[in-house]
Amino acid sequence: GRVAIGIPEKSHVGGGGIRGQMARILIIDDEHDLRAMLRALLQEEHHEVLEAENGRTGLHEARSELPDLILCDINMPEFNGFDVAQSLQEEPRTSTIPLVMMTGLASLPNMRRGMTLGAADFLPKPFTPEELLKAVETQLNKRRVLHENAGQSLSELRSHLSLVLPHELIAP
Repeated sequence: GRVAIGIPEKSHVGGGGIRGQMARILIIDDEHDLRAMLRALLQEEHHEVLEAENGRTGLHEARSELPDLILCDINMPEFNGFDVAQSLQEEPRTSTIPLVMMTGLASLPNMRRGMTLGAADFLPKPFTPEELLKAVETQLNKRRVLHENAGQSLSELRSHLSLVLPHELIAP
């Protein structure tokens, strides 16, 4: 199930990822010890951590919580990481969430398959805490920049509409 430990909800900043700003990160992995280690590491960086012990539960969490980033194992029973990636891409609400796949199966064909299904990055197991944090920071920064650019584009569109629209209403 979902675990959100010790971080007040009000401090969540959508599209976080700069130091000092928290992001909501979902870990999907069937290995309890790895989830615990990742949770501790990410909470130390002031992120809110959600957890799922399998792909189906993780997909449900992604749909209901809309995290800023998902860390997902590939090799899980029944509903694996590729299934999660494909399902996330099929829904507009979840298709833009960065997905970092963690795997002991870091072959080129598996990486290509994951990228085709929308994975933003791969972390071959075993990985160091520094490698994990760098991958997380990189993806959260990309997400933040995309959100900023989208906001700027929306502001520009509103500005142009306010200039054009009154004229069009007066003289169609």
